[in-house]
Amino acid sequence: MRVWRQAGDIQRRGAAVRGLVAVGIVGALGMTAGPPGDRTCVVQSVSGLDTALPTLRRPNILVVFTDDHGWTDLTAQGVDDDIRTPNFDTLAAAGVRFSRGYVTAPQCVPSRAGVLTGIHQSRFGVEDNQQGPLPHAVVTLPERLKKLGYVTGMSGKWHLDVSHERAEQGGAKADPEFLPHRHGFDEYWCGAMRSYEASHALDGTPFADAPRTVVDRRFRITVQT
Repeated sequence: MRVWRQAGDIQRRGAAVRGLVAVGIVGALGMTAGPPGDRTCVVQSVSGLDTALPTLRRPNILVVFTDDHGWTDLTAQGVDDDIRTPNFDTLAAAGVRFSRGYVTAPQCVPSRAGVLTGIHQSRFGVEDNQQGPLPHAVVTLPERLKKLGYVTGMSGKWHLDVSHERAEQGGAKADPEFLPHRHGFDEYWCGAMRSYEASHALDGTPFADAPRTVVDRRFRITVQT
């Protein structure tokens, strides 16, 4: 599995809103800028990703997205002495803190859809947790970045493959046609509880038959991080 370098921090605000620690899916997604040493392009805006000029250094990008993360749930906020978040605190101290950074919904599926696409999820019908999956017609940020030579990956909670309509018709609730590889991710390890869909083993060995279902009965946070 590739290692992605973090480049900044966003501080969450609002107890009912999901948190986003970012700079460019737990949920974590990362993009590396092609082969080692290849840094030829800088992304200037979401709307111009496909046409950014390949003349400047291209940064690695890491986004960490945390569900049910209230504004006080960081040691760096100085509110609750029982909270211990040393890694996020280090990012906050060394990076830039945006004290009014909001996500677009108080639920995991629509807010994640908004982050991954750069578009408000109401524009493509994923307005709550019952309205997945993420449509293929919507272009994601990983898909745009791949056109610039980035290698993309994600680890953690996905839930953008959930189809309640499919479940009502007697099929599986999760539709494999909407897993991360169908939305621009080269490498992925995603799932909930103890069953995961993965492109590779935890030691980094790629699966020739990916996506492969992997059952691991250990605590899921230990597995996914």
